[in-house]
Amino acid sequence: MNTEKGSTMKTTESIQLSKKAEKGLMIFVTLLIMAILGGSLWLFKIPLFRLDSIGFLMYLNMAVMGLALLFALWGPKVKPGYYTVVPGLVLLFTFGSLFLNSGIFQSEARYNLIGGVEVEDFKEDMKVVDVEKLRILDREDAVRHGENRLGSESGLGSQYELVGQNFTLQIIDGELYWSAPLAHRGLFRWMKNRQGTPGYIKVNATTRETELVLGHTIKYTESAFFGDNIRRYVYLNHSMTARYTDFSFQLDLAGHPYYAITLFEGDHGVYGKEVQGLLTVDATTGEMTYYEEGEAYPEWVDRVYPESFFQQRVAWWGRYVNGWFNPSSEGQLRPSTGTNVIYNDGNAYFYTGITSWGGDESTTGFMLMNSKTGASTYYQVSGATEEKAMGIAEGRVQNAGYIATFPVLISVGGHPTYFMTLKDQNGHIAEYAFVNVEDYMKSGVSRSIETAQAEYMVEMGLRQDTGFILEEGTLEEAQGVVKRINQITLAGDTYFYFNLEGSETIYRMAFINHPLAVLTKEGDQVSFKYLPGELQEVRTFLNHTFQESP
Repeated sequence: MNTEKGSTMKTTESIQLSKKAEKGLMIFVTLLIMAILGGSLWLFKIPLFRLDSIGFLMYLNMAVMGLALLFALWGPKVKPGYYTVVPGLVLLFTFGSLFLNSGIFQSEARYNLIGGVEVEDFKEDMKVVDVEKLRILDREDAVRHGENRLGSESGLGSQYELVGQNFTLQIIDGELYWSAPLAHRGLFRWMKNRQGTPGYIKVNATTRETELVLGHTIKYTESAFFGDNIRRYVYLNHSMTARYTDFSFQLDLAGHPYYAITLFEGDHGVYGKEVQGLLTVDATTGEMTYYEEGEAYPEWVDRVYPESFFQQRVAWWGRYVNGWFNPSSEGQLRPSTGTNVIYNDGNAYFYTGITSWGGDESTTGFMLMNSKTGASTYYQVSGATEEKAMGIAEGRVQNAGYIATFPVLISVGGHPTYFMTLKDQNGHIAEYAFVNVEDYMKSGVSRSIETAQAEYMVEMGLRQDTGFILEEGTLEEAQGVVKRINQITLAGDTYFYFNLEGSETIYRMAFINHPLAVLTKEGDQVSFKYLPGELQEVRTFLNHTFQESP
């Protein structure tokens, strides 16, 4: 009996020990999973350690819920729901903060976030653009030119690459340039080149001249890993609680690479963003200098206020003009579908068109924000939206299938004008277009930027002579009697197709460029210059019968 009793006790003790071991193992596995998840979040997300940071609150929620689950499964047995109290409070605090900082309670603060908006006259305030200083290349073009230059350098193309989002537009010595650091091609390339990448690419946005600048070993980049990643380097060596955005790669006056990083706070709720200062980081040494908002920033810095701040402020300025509850949408405005960067009198500006809340194809004006000071200016100019102007330009070359880029707002003779490039199916620039904002019927499109501007200026009455609208080597002349003429509307634009007696060639001219074409009929004597090709596009047109009639 004693033997059996002793055996039973040993079996019970073994079972208890086994359960304790199993429980300990499960606790260890649970903690290990939490540590891996938390470490991964810290490694990749870099959460700020502050209660007004959404990322940190989510981090905290995950940690608290993980601990609650651990105690619920393996902790002391208590009343149901006991372990859900703390996670519930954390979730309530998180979503309560989001709700209290929404537009319902913060509409006035959101509306005023843009600051005092100055209303100016476009013709007086916007400098007339020099065609030789126009920004021709967009970011996509700059990447293509940069990749071609990098690929021509033996040995570098296999180790390094260019990343489109790293390209920054900046004025350097009075010229517009896109610049970007060479980036590591993945983890193993970074491990092989821990000292950094050998330099950066600089592309002239007007002349297309591309330069590979070597001799600057850029240790801190977006493509580096761990402590060499510029974002993590700043996070660990400047502040783990500061809010950073827009790690903009910029060059100083001597061509030395830096990062200009905006620091901001949520002064109007967790969503409102007010610039607090600028942090410059030497991309080669990591040396950091902080400038408080209001201090004199370095002369070479073009951008302090990020484009996202501009987009947010303009959207709220138009949305909350009459508070959050505005069922009739009275007074509300909205930004157009895109933004761009323009330069006026040596300063960089973000700009976007402003349309009615209904979002039609006409603008009520333009909003510009100085990217260095944050000062906003509104120009009341009624006319076509950027998308409408892009459609007009594409319509001029519809059969070619070219795609217009998002336009740049410029001044030509004091007139607000959209300038854009037209790209072929391979993404290469094929033609250039100028479209008047106030009267989109007036435009100029050509394979030569000078000719496109000249054609546009004639349409605007800024020049009377038409001899320079040439492309002299390609335009051909024709004259004769109109045999047949018909009009057709494509994408909202009217075109006239006609041929001459004794010829089967069909010519095309756009009403927006030749409004008197509507008076032309069969039997009229005409002469014109056209661009030979698939469309036989008429560039200049004269109806002798109509002009000579009494």
